[in-house]
Amino acid sequence: MKRTIHIYFQIAFFATVFTTTQTAFAQKIGYVDAAYLMANIADAKYSKYVIAQENLQLFGKKLEEEFQRKGAEFKQMMDEYEASAATMTETARKDKEDKLQKMQADLQQFQQQAQQDIQRKEQEELKPVYDDIQNAINQIAAEQTFAFILSKDALLFASSPESDISREVLKKMNITPKNP
Repeated sequence: MKRTIHIYFQIAFFATVFTTTQTAFAQKIGYVDAAYLMANIADAKYSKYVIAQENLQLFGKKLEEEFQRKGAEFKQMMDEYEASAATMTETARKDKEDKLQKMQADLQQFQQQAQQDIQRKEQEELKPVYDDIQNAINQIAAEQTFAFILSKDALLFASSPESDISREVLKKMNITPKNP
C-alpha cells in the first residue's frame, strides 16, 4: 500500500513538473530575415536607405580620390627614382628609397584605414534604417505578445513560417513586401 502511494506521488510530481515546464516554454517566439528586409528596403527605395547609400557613395568617392592622388604621387616619385637612380650618389639613392618605402607604407595604411572608415560610416548612415526596423519589431512584439524575436541568421532550425514576421515589419515601415 505504501509503495502504491509512493508511486502515485511520483506520478503526480512528474505530471506537475511536466505541465509547468510546458507552460513555461509555451512563449511565443518570432524571427526576422535581415537579408530579406534589407533587399525589400533597397528595392522600395526607402528614403532613409537611399540617403544613406548616397552619402556612402560620396564618402567612398572622396576616399578613392584621395587614394588615387596619393598613388599618383608615389608613382611619380618612383618614376623619378628609376630615371635618375643610376646617376644618384649612394646617400641620395638610399634617401629616395627610404622615402618611397615610407610612401608605400603610408598608402597601405591609408587603404586599411579607409576600409575601416567605410564600415564605420556605413553603420552610422544606416542607423536610422536599423532604428526604424527595430521600432517596427518592437511594435509587432507588443501587439502580438511575442516573448522573443530572433534573427533568422541565428536560428539553426525554423519549422514554422508563421513565426517569420519579416513581412509585417516591412508593412509597419510602409513598404510593400515582395515574395521571398
